[in-house]
Amino acid sequence: MGYDDRAGVLVAVILGIIIAAPYIPPYPDSGIVNPFECREVQGNVVEKIHDEEGHRIYVEVSLNSLEGYKIWVSNATYHAYEIGDSYSQVICDIVEWEEMLEQFEELKNVGILIPTT
Repeated sequence: MGYDDRAGVLVAVILGIIIAAPYIPPYPDSGIVNPFECREVQGNVVEKIHDEEGHRIYVEVSLNSLEGYKIWVSNATYHAYEIGDSYSQVICDIVEWEEMLEQFEELKNVGILIPTT
């Protein structure tokens, strides 16, 4: 391919880009398009009980709606939290959200996380 042929191809490519440019959709103003809305997970310790059965912390959890759970915990965890302590996390990744929901279900199935409602 000679110099004139390469120049002709280059001009054709440039003209193609100029002609097609108005039809290329603009990049969104907000950056990355994520169809999954961010969701917030919140938890508040509402009661602590220690008796012959063991250590339990009662927590109100807000995932999709407000739910109450009794959670069996270790001695160290029991003493690490006080009534009124809270936790909050924003999740914007659908995979992370689904994994968290699966973990909640697994903890319920094995009896560590017991719904109080």
